[in-house]
Amino acid sequence: MDENQFKQVLETILDDLKTKLKNSKGIDVFVKNRAKFEGWLKVEIVDILYNKITKNIIPEKYHVDIVFDDSALELKAVNTNYRYNRVENKTRPITLNVEQLKNDIDKLRNLHKEDIKNKAILFVVFPFI
Repeated sequence: MDENQFKQVLETILDDLKTKLKNSKGIDVFVKNRAKFEGWLKVEIVDILYNKITKNIIPEKYHVDIVFDDSALELKAVNTNYRYNRVENKTRPITLNVEQLKNDIDKLRNLHKEDIKNKAILFVVFPFI
């Protein structure tokens, strides 16, 4: 898959994911409680890939969240410390989230496999109402 095709795949994932996020009452519960939902995110993205892009998908290959065709996708759900009336106020150290995100970036940068040509990180930042 060339770079333009990969960008189109990412746009498809983002478009479908936005709809799923907007329509999910379950995600509302997680966001209101500042709880992580990366597992759900992986399943939904694999579903999008499987139904619209490719059946060649392997979760957790090379310690990367999702590998499909010749591409690797790492996912992260990042908390914020913004305060909102409808969201429970909890102390969530965003420093750890940022460090984990940097580690994922490094992991993909250091991933040198012949079968991987494209790499990306998709992260959802919440709550951001």
